[in-house]
Amino acid sequence: MISNRLSIVLVLSCFTTSLAAERPLPAIVATNNVLTYNAAANGDRVPDFSYCGYWAGAQSPPWVETRVTLAPSGGDDTQQIQDAIDRLAATAGDQRDWRGAVQLAPGQFQVSGSLQLHGEGIVLRGSGSGSTTIIATGHTRRTLIVVGVKKLPNGTSQSADKHPVVTRICEYVPVGAMSVKVEQPALLSLGQRVRIEHPSTPEWIEAVGMNTFPSDDGKGSWLDWKPGSIDQNWERTIVAIDGNEIKLDAPITSSIDPKLTSASVNVIAGEARAKNVGVENLTLISLANTEQNPKDEEHAWDAVQLNHVEDAWVRSVTCRQFVGSAVHVGAKAFRVTIADCKSLDPISEDAGWRRHSFYTLGQQILFLRCEAVNGRHDFAVGPLTPGPNAFVYCSSKQAARFSGPIGSWASGVLYDNVEIDGAGLSLTNRETVAQGTGWAAANCVLWNCVAPVITCRKPPTANNWAFGVWGEFAGDGTWHEMNSFISPDSLYGAQLAARIGTEPAKRALQAKEWLKELSSSNATPYLNRPAIEAASKPAESNRLSVIDGRLAIGDRLAVGKRLKQSWWRGSVLPAKVAEFGPSLTRYVPGRGERYYTDEISDVVRQMKANGHVALEHHWGLWYDRRRDDHQLLRRIDGDAWPPFYELPWARSGMGQAWDGLSRYDLTRFNSWYFDRLSAFAEQADMNGLVLMHYMYFQHNILEAGAHWADFPWRPANCIQDTGFSEPPTYENRKRVFMADDFYDVAHPVRRDLHTAYIRHCLDTLGQHSNVLFVLGEEFTGPTHFVRFWLDTIRSWQVEKGRDVLVVLSATRDVQTAVLADPTYASLVDVIDLKYWWYTKDGSVYDPPGGNNLAPR
Repeated sequence: MISNRLSIVLVLSCFTTSLAAERPLPAIVATNNVLTYNAAANGDRVPDFSYCGYWAGAQSPPWVETRVTLAPSGGDDTQQIQDAIDRLAATAGDQRDWRGAVQLAPGQFQVSGSLQLHGEGIVLRGSGSGSTTIIATGHTRRTLIVVGVKKLPNGTSQSADKHPVVTRICEYVPVGAMSVKVEQPALLSLGQRVRIEHPSTPEWIEAVGMNTFPSDDGKGSWLDWKPGSIDQNWERTIVAIDGNEIKLDAPITSSIDPKLTSASVNVIAGEARAKNVGVENLTLISLANTEQNPKDEEHAWDAVQLNHVEDAWVRSVTCRQFVGSAVHVGAKAFRVTIADCKSLDPISEDAGWRRHSFYTLGQQILFLRCEAVNGRHDFAVGPLTPGPNAFVYCSSKQAARFSGPIGSWASGVLYDNVEIDGAGLSLTNRETVAQGTGWAAANCVLWNCVAPVITCRKPPTANNWAFGVWGEFAGDGTWHEMNSFISPDSLYGAQLAARIGTEPAKRALQAKEWLKELSSSNATPYLNRPAIEAASKPAESNRLSVIDGRLAIGDRLAVGKRLKQSWWRGSVLPAKVAEFGPSLTRYVPGRGERYYTDEISDVVRQMKANGHVALEHHWGLWYDRRRDDHQLLRRIDGDAWPPFYELPWARSGMGQAWDGLSRYDLTRFNSWYFDRLSAFAEQADMNGLVLMHYMYFQHNILEAGAHWADFPWRPANCIQDTGFSEPPTYENRKRVFMADDFYDVAHPVRRDLHTAYIRHCLDTLGQHSNVLFVLGEEFTGPTHFVRFWLDTIRSWQVEKGRDVLVVLSATRDVQTAVLADPTYASLVDVIDLKYWWYTKDGSVYDPPGGNNLAPR
């Protein structure tokens, strides 16, 4: 795979304005198989990307002997495959901790859940070329194969914790450096794992120009980078100490300037990671319901996800019909190779944070000979991803969006012989996109790449380079030899050859043809699987009820704090996510971590640890963070910004709503949304907690017009004729008052939709004991809608033969009118005095109901 054209000098910059002008030196010269780097005056240079991949490129992923062989059962194979993996993980490995491979025989395996590869020295492998298929069944959003250590009992994955040993970096560290100089080298030792930390100070943010987004008041924009929110971190191992110079096992990919930031070297405890694990030779398919929704997203999102791993691989895996990524590499993944993988036929909305075919947040990750068709950001790098990372000999067809870094300040990414059809390659400033991404690419390289449009811009304090690229060009980065293929053919290959030798480098880049020729003639089922235990029933001691007019859990008063959730705003930046607390129905694709897409069990643990007895839940104000700007305009596309606050209704796959995604079908419901509520309700039953389920959220139909702009019931956003005025009547061009119409159940379409929605809430949560059903958060609506709501609950209870706990939460006049009628009063279990109360002077705050009134 490595070209022999190693003796040609790279042609000088094409931006020279005249032959007489002094031309800059090329960034790299290759002479007699030796690469020479021409650094800038401050020492910045093109990084060495050869440290990407399994064992930092020094070894190829090995062949691992088969220990277990499985055949399809004809039913759900989740348990038998997981059991085989778990049993193998429990065995003693050989002298290198290799435990062996679980090999799947030819045929189709059905998996309704997720498969977890959490032990060391384990491989999950298929048989023969395209002969083994795993089908992700069901409507659950999930990752089909998760590679990495399991979660700990506290709900968080083990991470590298700081040791008290910290020493400051005392001199400028140039891009591409393999060492740093520190103030107290005696605190450090050979072989220690360290974290190089670069805080995002106000001085550094100003230096890179990311505090200048438009602002009326001169105090800065909500999109500006904030100090502490764009911190960079590299994990490295100390390989030598020479005086105060600490030598590292991989390069630093962004400069560290003591004049701009107080960077440090921090000794960290060992990270719990699964090592020497692999997935190979499989076809993975996510089963979607395209007959009902051609853009169905209620199925497996990611095919393979790696996090909390080191020295791992995915190779010869073909992925079809997934929503998100074929391979998603998390921030705690190191030295991973993804080779000869394909992402085909994705099924999803044409919207943001879908179809990121090959995506990384990790360090030293190599994507080799990967292919994507009909993706969006096919070869993408997320926010604050520290390099080096490399995409080598990869190709994309019919791409809808560019490939390149898509999050803030991803540094040290190589695109080497990458070909994009349909979209561009971009090393650029994304400006306000995704809540102020700003500079996405820093110190990145395009090498012998082809794309319709290639953008290469130069960030302040950094650089981006383009060598031998073909396409239309834009940007003020450093360009060499446009519209000309240059030597060496592959920068990654040449750098690897310079470091480990030409022949080993060639072997490392070759496809493993033997993977396609595996024999599985001796396939036998894996026997003696443990039976799946029946789900535990909630103990009576944890059951919620009303005793002598008081709420009780078992025989004790239900006393404790309420946990309120965020219902708008949010971020995907690690330094900011905790600001917004836990949420049941907030979703960040590919991120099943605390404050991104919270694990239900983790929310329960947090509540118990913090003295919360009840969680208040209602739907989000809007799905897409673009609407946080409170503007009313229609979005020109579906490039939505996460995190997403999911809404109860399902998308239809038809038309285009105001947010650029398909319109809602109000007769169908978002299964992920309700599955999450049901899962929490089940945990509440088990743990003596309470779910306060607010069926409605009045904020959407009052006040700022933006509250209504993307709301599913607006006619522009759904396939039903809900009868509201379209375009909406915005008072003073910015206010909306839709409550009277929304609560009007005389309208036949709206009445039926309300009835179906209320009943679906009851169908989903009515089987659980510890749920309080509340009409709506901020509800100051009319008496007739409360009666309609109670009538619907009564009808459901009679039909199902079940009672539920009902909370009357409304203004005093509405409560009085409802409770005066014994027919309705008998349905009410709890009275909430949320919207009227006695003030300090003894008077009553007593707003009237049904007057388009916002509670605050």
